[in-house]
Amino acid sequence: MVRKIVPNTFLVSGGGLATELKIGQLSYTPELDAVAHSEGDDVIVKIVMDAMTIKRQGWKSAIASGKLAPYYIGDLNGRPKLLYEGDSPRNLDALPFADLEFLRRDIDGNPLLDWYLRVPIWSTSANNSSAVPWQDEDVVPKTTSVSSRGCKYHCSYCYRETQGGDNWGVRSAEHIVAEIIHNVERYGERFHGFPDDNSAIRPRRFDRLAELFKQHGLNVKWGTHTRLDEMAGLNKTTYQTAESMARAGCTYVGFGPESASPPVLEAIGKG
Repeated sequence: MVRKIVPNTFLVSGGGLATELKIGQLSYTPELDAVAHSEGDDVIVKIVMDAMTIKRQGWKSAIASGKLAPYYIGDLNGRPKLLYEGDSPRNLDALPFADLEFLRRDIDGNPLLDWYLRVPIWSTSANNSSAVPWQDEDVVPKTTSVSSRGCKYHCSYCYRETQGGDNWGVRSAEHIVAEIIHNVERYGERFHGFPDDNSAIRPRRFDRLAELFKQHGLNVKWGTHTRLDEMAGLNKTTYQTAESMARAGCTYVGFGPESASPPVLEAIGKG
């Protein structure tokens, strides 16, 4: 649809499918100019630079100049193509928070930011897989961000490389609280969602999170995703993850149990 409406625009796909298929995504979706796999924090800058070069010089001149290196891979089905390779940031705390002001209004004047803040991430009317008896007004305004990326486990059905895979990383409690304080002061945030793959991958940071919430007088509740064994102490640890998260203000945890059958769990690599 985009290629038909604005035929000269530079189209790039990222995310899980692009990360898994890589060059195959260019054949699967021939309208694309490029695919970017893995994490995008660093390579997005190069993508924007290349898009500007192509817009200013045209494809032929941009290719001849060498400025599209090292990601230009030649023609495929009669169109020039690029394959971008992202990397995992060494320190997630070095990344800036999302600037929500970019959502303030769209080109037609719609109040996107207000809509985003006012729609709960989990509630009775959220229309997602959660089943939480909360009324919308109790969990808005809300904002969301990930507190960790990747996962140390290797479940065969889960493709986690788009958020780091084995190069998993976590944000510090200090970095998370700084973001929440910013959102409370600017947007009156009451609830924060962390849609991580596995937020309890380094659970002892929840103790520090509880300390900082108390220190700053924050009355913000939050929710997240993790594994049942992480919460239940079945991963050979006596650390009380659930209790620690509750003390830090957590009121919702989403799980994906998959199965209660040991043979099935072993077959899918769940452990």
